[in-house]
Amino acid sequence: MRFRLSTLLLTTACIALAIGWYVDRYTHRVPSYEERLADHARLAGTLADVSRLHQFSDHPQGYISRVPDMLFVVFIDLFRNRELFSRTYGPIGNSRQIDDATLHWLGNETLRRIDITTLSEFETELTASGLGAPQYYDLYAADGSLKPELATFVSECFEAPEALPSPKDDG
Repeated sequence: MRFRLSTLLLTTACIALAIGWYVDRYTHRVPSYEERLADHARLAGTLADVSRLHQFSDHPQGYISRVPDMLFVVFIDLFRNRELFSRTYGPIGNSRQIDDATLHWLGNETLRRIDITTLSEFETELTASGLGAPQYYDLYAADGSLKPELATFVSECFEAPEALPSPKDDG
């Protein structure tokens, strides 16, 4: 049984393409362990900032003039990391999933502590801070208005309940 060189090259190319397709498909479908760990580190950092700054704002003697600005930045971080609140990753996931209701409650609580109660007040603060500019967070649409997903997120935060949602039953 004789094989021609072209048949051998064609078979090798097909096998290489199949392996390449398989690797590409399955490495991009599930985040790697390092990516999942980095996501959780970003989420934990954001939650730590929220908690620390909320504690500062609870004590007037510790409420310095920079805390509202820092809380505003933390709110924007909550918006930017919002997809992390709805993902869990199995073995390194949180024991209690931090869901969208908790995210919106945290956003509501953060905005309440810096006395922002309407979307127009939020836009005014964002314009004054300069954080919405493309060199920072790029939060404006091409026509100069807030991006729709940010406006929706802020509105959902305003509609969140005043009390922290109870943990979901795993049951």
